[in-house]
Amino acid sequence: MTATTRSYRIRVQAIVVFLAICVLTVLSLAASSDYIHDADVESVQTSFARGWTDEGGNLVDLSMLGDAELSDDDNLMLHNRLPYELDPGSELIFCSCNTNFIVYVNGEEVYSFQPERSPLVGHNYGYAFHFIDLPSSDAGAEVDIYVSGMYADNSSEFKAMEISSANDYVHRHFLRGVPLGLICLGVVFLGAILIAVHFYLRKINRITYNLASLGFFSVVVGVWSGMHTLIPYLYGGSIQLWRVIDCYSLIFAPYLLVAFADSLMVKRGKRYVWASFAVAMTLAVAAFVLNLADIVDIHYTMRVVRVVMFLQAGLAIYMIGSTVRFQLKSGSYVRNYSVVNALIFFIATGIVDLISYVYVRFSFYTPGMFASLGLLIALIIVYMNIGKIVKSDAVSASQIDEIRNLAVTDALTGVGNVRAWNNAKEELQNMFESGLLEDAAVCMLDVNNLKNVNDTLGHEAGDRYICVAAGCINRTFGKFGGCYRKGGDEFTAVICTSDPAADFRECLVGLNELLDEFNAGEGSPLPMRIAVGSASVKEHGSFEVAEIVADESMYAHKSSMKDARPA
Repeated sequence: MTATTRSYRIRVQAIVVFLAICVLTVLSLAASSDYIHDADVESVQTSFARGWTDEGGNLVDLSMLGDAELSDDDNLMLHNRLPYELDPGSELIFCSCNTNFIVYVNGEEVYSFQPERSPLVGHNYGYAFHFIDLPSSDAGAEVDIYVSGMYADNSSEFKAMEISSANDYVHRHFLRGVPLGLICLGVVFLGAILIAVHFYLRKINRITYNLASLGFFSVVVGVWSGMHTLIPYLYGGSIQLWRVIDCYSLIFAPYLLVAFADSLMVKRGKRYVWASFAVAMTLAVAAFVLNLADIVDIHYTMRVVRVVMFLQAGLAIYMIGSTVRFQLKSGSYVRNYSVVNALIFFIATGIVDLISYVYVRFSFYTPGMFASLGLLIALIIVYMNIGKIVKSDAVSASQIDEIRNLAVTDALTGVGNVRAWNNAKEELQNMFESGLLEDAAVCMLDVNNLKNVNDTLGHEAGDRYICVAAGCINRTFGKFGGCYRKGGDEFTAVICTSDPAADFRECLVGLNELLDEFNAGEGSPLPMRIAVGSASVKEHGSFEVAEIVADESMYAHKSSMKDARPA
């Protein structure tokens, strides 16, 4: 199968699956919503959402109060009449959103809701439930509600207004929120498990995907969507606290999604992740400071946040798309095919949810409904493929470790190579300059007689000869720092201790003992001698200079060894 054919099939499958699930979801939720709505109407003593008029006698839709775009200076008087029969224990119960109001019964004030401005979320309180006692003597009384909007937009509304007992109302609306609430709990639960799985797999070096970001993102989305079932508001708590979670979840959630998308990419640059984090922090700080200074209420800042959410969702799709394109173009198998499709599916449902929230309000729509269901399906797909992901990442991690080891290890002797020494030298120099390393000794070593062994006994014997020398050097110098083969018969060692000079002398004693033992043996082709030179980093100011001085000292020692050799 060609890459083009595979790409075409991937696109067709993704589109068909997405459309099918979206259609089934909308139909099922619409059907269930109608069923719940009908059941509620039959069980409620009196639905009090209809019959409200304004001062001119015009009917008013309580869910559309925002269409009047009430500002702080505008007031709307709503009028209605209570039923002529009220059961004992009846209450006028409803939910309000971003609205100040006072309720009058027969001209007498019975309830007032004027929440104080919060330094974190301004006047914006989201949703709040209200329970107003109605004694039997109020039957048939006139009810007036004087409404003042908090914002000059369409965010003000009354919803679920009924005359009922508090227990029945709470029970009924709890059941109404249960379907979406269970989905949200599932998303939070799976997200929490994903976080635990990530840190466990990371501990044993078996994963490269950033599953923690996906897990935290799932928890945030699940909590945010669960709040919009109104169950947390129904059972009380601080309405400002719920709104803080609401606002700041929307600000930081896209960053977590981008962080996970980055871990799917073939070429990870982290620039998208840092850019996303910078945007999130900037928005959070700006929203907090402007709201605290009473310059711009956070309610208006959320408009910018929604635009940024669209842009970051597009960025995540681009990041995933670039990975798929790269793999298909190179003709390689898309190893994260299922995860990529799952994430694309969720992002699509999230965009549908955001569009529905901002522009279209279905009768059955609850904010976060599509996104939560899409994320739950995506998480299930991820869990179904978690074994493949771990296996694939384990192979990739082991291959990466093997490549890294080969890149910094001398193939013949097994000690570090020139690249390893250069990396270590740079890191040690940084430690020395920052004060973490007070002093060190750079040692240069040269194995004599290697050329003679190669010329007289062959290169195979020369290889064994140099391996013995590397073992002697590593056993003595390696325990104090590191040992590296620069090439041929030259080695470098570094001593990083509190007293490098004393430890260097100890290394020399140990090295000479090992060489004497080797030379006394029967398997020694030629006597092994190693010229050694060292220099203090503290004395010479840097590892680079110390290496040059140690090299000169080593050659001086090599020359003296030749002069001392018997004629």
